[in-house]
Amino acid sequence: MSLINCPECGKEVSDEVKKCIHCGYPIEKWMKAQKKELNKETEEYQKKRNINSFNSKKIVFFIGATVLVLFILFLFGTHIICFHKEGELKCKEPITCIKCGKVLGDAPGHDFPQNPCETTKCSRCTASITGLGHSINEDVPCDQDVKCDKCGKVCREATEHKWTEANCKAPKTCTVCKVTEGQPTEHNWEEANCGHPKTCKFCKKTEGSTVGEHEWIEATCTAAKHCKKCHEKQGQPLGHNFSIFEVIENATLLDDGRQVCTCEVCGVSKFETVKYEIKYENGAFNFKADEWVEYVNRNLDGLSFRIDNKVKTKLGYSYQFLNDRTTLCEFMIVATNSSGYVKSVGMAGDKKIPENDSMVYYLVARMGAMIDSSVDTGQAYIDLLSYGFSTSGILKFAGGEEGKSRMAVMSVNKE
Repeated sequence: MSLINCPECGKEVSDEVKKCIHCGYPIEKWMKAQKKELNKETEEYQKKRNINSFNSKKIVFFIGATVLVLFILFLFGTHIICFHKEGELKCKEPITCIKCGKVLGDAPGHDFPQNPCETTKCSRCTASITGLGHSINEDVPCDQDVKCDKCGKVCREATEHKWTEANCKAPKTCTVCKVTEGQPTEHNWEEANCGHPKTCKFCKKTEGSTVGEHEWIEATCTAAKHCKKCHEKQGQPLGHNFSIFEVIENATLLDDGRQVCTCEVCGVSKFETVKYEIKYENGAFNFKADEWVEYVNRNLDGLSFRIDNKVKTKLGYSYQFLNDRTTLCEFMIVATNSSGYVKSVGMAGDKKIPENDSMVYYLVARMGAMIDSSVDTGQAYIDLLSYGFSTSGILKFAGGEEGKSRMAVMSVNKE
């Protein structure tokens, strides 16, 4: 029991009385109401406390979960934890994760078949190994497929036998697989003559002795002395006794000539080609202007001079050069003597043609090599471009410019 103040009169009374002893206020009823109110407030407070506690736990859980997720992401992002993914498989390199770079296994090595017969590539890369070669039975007949004992590949398809006919030494025999059929035949006799007794053509077995005398045919230029009946030979052919060559077609600058000689014993003839020899005598070469221009055209590989519109000059003749690289003119100038034989050859062209398109110096150097094979065309051309002159072999070259023209000439070096 405890004392409380009456809510009506304010005097002290016991909390167990039904009414206030001073003013009659229903203390018991009021106390129940107070307890009920207190219980209600207590419940509401406890409820709010529980809610706040739950919310605090939710926040703590959410923060913890967030930290955990971020930590897991960090582990995956830094590949501390990694769902490994293998990269391209390489025979000579370890198996590696393409995400974190971790080595997952040793290098697998090449994938070659065991004991390959033929050159074989690895199934994973381009490496190859040389085959060990097929193992076959060479004794298999031609009419059966020959297979490799190791890999089973047909190395030789069945074919027909290639027979040699039977003779007295052996039966019918295949030249490839050596299979035989039947039996050897009887001897194939060649009758006796002056050179040998009766003889088997295959095994060379003989019977009896020679028959008759030799009938000799004397040796000729191409055949040794021999027997008409048995063809036995003695000595060597005599060989031809040819006369001195006689020219039947003279060689020219444009065409080879021909010469012939005859065996004084048997009358057989032998022909030879005669090459034209370029000479320089009495101040001129041994060819004429038109002949020279045609010869040059044959040796210029697509470049050419016109012969049909040649122009007579004080020195000889002028021939227009057909040049697709420029519309301006260049000419070959051929100096001749009174008989028409060439003394010297030159080129002239318009200076408006750029030097790298001009053919003046180059063609003179090129024509020099047609006369004297010792001339270095390239060096002569460079000399003409650089210095205006060059000496090579029996020839000398000179070049330069005068007025509106570019000129070059080739002549014999008389020094």
